[in-house]
Amino acid sequence: MITSIKPWGNSQGLYIPKEFLKQLGLGLHDKVEMFVDGNQIIIKKGDGLEEKRKALEELQKYRMNGVKRDYREEMNEYLDERYGNV
Repeated sequence: MITSIKPWGNSQGLYIPKEFLKQLGLGLHDKVEMFVDGNQIIIKKGDGLEEKRKALEELQKYRMNGVKRDYREEMNEYLDERYGNV
């Protein structure tokens, strides 16, 4: 499918065909993960990884502040309980 970038408020956007969303099981307000890979924009169904990355960044901040305790196992249990095992 060929499409073009259109104005969207003060930004630009692409329309995603309803058929594509249906194939992925996505609807309005569902979260997706988007990133650039070479010359491609990849859009993936959201799977909670972004929240896990943020939690990991917080954990790393604690370590940088001299906290000696190893929180990995505790953090993994927390993340699995909150976001499921991804």
